[in-house]
Amino acid sequence: MLPLTRRSLLVGHYLWALAIFAVTVGVGTPVALVLAREQHIAFSGPKVAMIVALSWAAFALSVSIQFPLFVRYGYTRAGLLATTLPISIVAVAVTRTHLHFTPDATLLTLVAVGGVALLGMSVTATTAIDPHRARRPGGRTVLG
Repeated sequence: MLPLTRRSLLVGHYLWALAIFAVTVGVGTPVALVLAREQHIAFSGPKVAMIVALSWAAFALSVSIQFPLFVRYGYTRAGLLATTLPISIVAVAVTRTHLHFTPDATLLTLVAVGGVALLGMSVTATTAIDPHRARRPGGRTVLG
């Protein structure tokens, strides 16, 4: 077995998740546009941008909660909590704040949603990749 640093393993996990999201958006958006056209549903550019921004926010929320839990507790022990916690957060946010998005969402709103999601994912990624860096005087954590 090849020794992997914790950093390389987790960076790989995050990059794989980002690649999967990019492929999903790259394939899903054209398919949605074709299906909307076939069903005679108006699907404008702002609607597409809003859907992609909200999808990004949901993805980033999921990853920023799930990955650190999986790293800390393992896939088996964290599975139920890592799945229900992001869903619960979204459900509570929508019901408590009565969130609703219109197709006329401004670019600033979409950038804000995407930016907050990116910030949250970056913070949890940094924490998950090397949670004890401040405590160690320059050592490397090796898995395996």
